[in-house]
Amino acid sequence: MGVIDICNIASSPCLIKSNNYLHQALVPQIPTCSFQRNNHQKRAVAMTPTVPVEHVKEGQLNVTGESFIRSHLRKLSPYQSIFPFEILSERLGRKPEDIVKLDANENPYGPPPEVLEALGTLKFPYIYPDPESRRLREALAIDSGLESDHILVGCGADELIDLIMRCTLDPGDKIVDCPPTFTMYEFDAAVNGALVTKVLRKPDFSLNVELIVDAVRQEKPKCIFLTSPNNPDGSIINDEDLLKILELPILVVLDEAYIEFSGQESRMKWVKKHDNLIVLRTFSKRAGLAGLRVGYGAFPLSIIEYLWRAKQPYNVSVAAEVAACAALQNPTYLENVKNALVEERERLFKFLQEVPFLTPFPSHSNFVLCEVKSGMDAKKIKDDLASMGVMVRHYNKKELKGFIREARHHRFDIKNLESSLTKHSLSLRWCSEATNLLRKMHFQFLDMFQESAVPMFWDGGKYVDEYMKYSLHVLDFCNFMRSANSTMDRYCLLVDVAVKHISDEGYSGSAMKMAEIEKLEREWLKLYGIENWKNVNLYRTGRPKTKTKDDIFRAAHVVRRTMNILCLLLFCAIFYPVSIEVDEEVYRDFPQLNLFSSALRKLVRRFFEERKGVDDNSRPVLAETKMVETAVEELRGEILNGGVPLNKEKLKKTIDSLQNSSLALKEGLGIFDSAVDELFQEVVKGRNMILGLVASS
Repeated sequence: MGVIDICNIASSPCLIKSNNYLHQALVPQIPTCSFQRNNHQKRAVAMTPTVPVEHVKEGQLNVTGESFIRSHLRKLSPYQSIFPFEILSERLGRKPEDIVKLDANENPYGPPPEVLEALGTLKFPYIYPDPESRRLREALAIDSGLESDHILVGCGADELIDLIMRCTLDPGDKIVDCPPTFTMYEFDAAVNGALVTKVLRKPDFSLNVELIVDAVRQEKPKCIFLTSPNNPDGSIINDEDLLKILELPILVVLDEAYIEFSGQESRMKWVKKHDNLIVLRTFSKRAGLAGLRVGYGAFPLSIIEYLWRAKQPYNVSVAAEVAACAALQNPTYLENVKNALVEERERLFKFLQEVPFLTPFPSHSNFVLCEVKSGMDAKKIKDDLASMGVMVRHYNKKELKGFIREARHHRFDIKNLESSLTKHSLSLRWCSEATNLLRKMHFQFLDMFQESAVPMFWDGGKYVDEYMKYSLHVLDFCNFMRSANSTMDRYCLLVDVAVKHISDEGYSGSAMKMAEIEKLEREWLKLYGIENWKNVNLYRTGRPKTKTKDDIFRAAHVVRRTMNILCLLLFCAIFYPVSIEVDEEVYRDFPQLNLFSSALRKLVRRFFEERKGVDDNSRPVLAETKMVETAVEELRGEILNGGVPLNKEKLKKTIDSLQNSSLALKEGLGIFDSAVDELFQEVVKGRNMILGLVASS
């Protein structure tokens, strides 16, 4: 047995006193020990053998910086923050004023003019700030109607979230998180060594109160963090649900960062009646002070005294307090900005409803969350918008896979977003949407077939034969589109080869260049030659020859008719324009098909808007093909410039444009090809399923 006088970290040298000797030894990671105390010192008696230092390997004595870090932090992933203007400007190669920042929910109007004036005449920046932020807390008491004794100010609401956890959670304690929501709760819990019990929200992003009650009873967590309006979807928590949660034996932290935009009153005053409620607010969204970091919270008196003890004494800077007080002096400005942003939110929501590949969710905040429809890549949309200088938020979390979020901004910023999203409306992405809708309609067709009480016949007709015949036409059409994709993909390769030859020649030898350009044009004409597509026999379905009173069979006819229209639309967009008429009356008696008819109407409207004024004998007008054609035409113009000295810089830009156009075509083909493959596989499965039903009957 020895007495440890100096003990260091796990597996590090220490001094061991025995009765007669002093040894330097290595203490095992978890020694068994007890503590003895006398009037002068504390001593830990360790039940461990003493190991002479000469028996310890040299490598075991080395200490790395990481060994000083708390073990649970070594695996912590850093918080994924949003880049500021200066970083975005450098990465995108754009001026800050040319970037539309919709990814961090900032207030684009900025603070009231009183704020800039107050900061410009700031006194005593060399003096430490008031540790209690008295002026600001008194101003907030007037603004909120809650006594200042209940209010504590922080360096942003983020600091208060961390402070609450540090004051309430021991290592190993649990919190309840309700994703998808603000990710700072989970992050701060990890920093503080707490465990997270996740209770997923419902599909409409509302709280699942029943599961929260179960989680509290079973897991015994200490805190639950709620956001209203919720970030990232903008949903709000009603009083009934909040009161049910407040009845539980758990501390409820309600984050109201976006409450001003919801039309609801803050629950700050509730803290006087509920000892287990904390309400957090911020100046970032309301007053445009995100860069100065000012947040505040309303606390029960029984809790706030402990936060006063633990908080950093000078956490709110002089500039931040002065700015926040100045902002509160102009409530009219704050109200006008709020109203303007709410108006823009509604306008943004209506616009996003018209974008066929997006499904926006109603929001009570200053942003709108959109689900990106099947067949489209949310990350790709985010990157495409970024290349145009429009920044939106994309999520890697599984709860939000396939979602993007846009904040509401100036009317000018919204118009930039609109033009970016609607640019090249009739594109290969449009074709992918049409193909995915075709796949969904086929699934609906099969579903109706299975529901039918008499699946083998349709008023005496052979229903199975009808499906097998029709689905075979769909498979043929898939192969038809694959062939076109392959041809266009080959054209991309021709573009790349031609550009390489032109570049390698150093802009000399115009005859060679013209030969390359003419080769491109011949291939293009060959691909889109009218004669190639005139005689394609698309399967067209009229109304049933025999009348039927069976709603399932009538609805099945509507589904098939919709699929035919989609095939015709794709044919016209990719191959050869023909006249199309859409009979929307067929949907009138089938409200269950409204979603499909609405999606079809949007696709048709975009098609006809793009085809408006175009000669039926002209080539299709897919955005990607128009981009390549335009670039080829510009390249021809540069080479045949009528004896004018060649502008090498302009020619280089034209070649770059052609390469980018070719790349856009290739990327679009990849997305479209994937959608066609999915449709093909689904139809094959459907045919096998029907054959299985026939065999089993």
